[in-house]
Amino acid sequence: HILTVATSAAPDILALQEANHFDRPEVADRFAKALGLPFHALSVARAYEDGERYHVAVFTRYHIVMDHNFSENRFQSAAQSLMLNTPLGRISLVNLHLHASNEAKRLQEITTVLAYQKQFPCQIVLGDFNAVSRKDPYPPGQSEFEPLTLVTDKMSGRLTDLFGDVPGGPHWTHPSRAVAD
Repeated sequence: HILTVATSAAPDILALQEANHFDRPEVADRFAKALGLPFHALSVARAYEDGERYHVAVFTRYHIVMDHNFSENRFQSAAQSLMLNTPLGRISLVNLHLHASNEAKRLQEITTVLAYQKQFPCQIVLGDFNAVSRKDPYPPGQSEFEPLTLVTDKMSGRLTDLFGDVPGGPHWTHPSRAVAD
């Protein structure tokens, strides 16, 4: 389970996407306590076609001094921007879940996030982008559909894909080498 893996990693910050049922306070509180991460924030998603709400949640040992939830009308799922007081200073952390199947809508969602984030010099943007990166090592013709990179291209001018830039590649920005479209 997620809690077992997260506890063994002992993170300072844990960001979850598809945090279904975390809108019940007892679920988030119990999870935070088990992780030893005293601060947490949730961005509530609107109901999806299947009736589920695919929230995003952050658990952290650092004090959350600001919590901005992006309007659910602008996102299929959810997105949040938090300001954390860390030993390195204040850092803005964005946790997002972009549109599941429409690149144009994902592009609108990330444009909204990046416009808001312009005000913060120190930031981390993470989450489920439902997008491929040009740094993903796809062999030609492997993908069932043309891999669209508009979202990751939009971000590449301002942010660094840390996972894609890790030495010793090739690396994938999604969890498996399965076809990801």
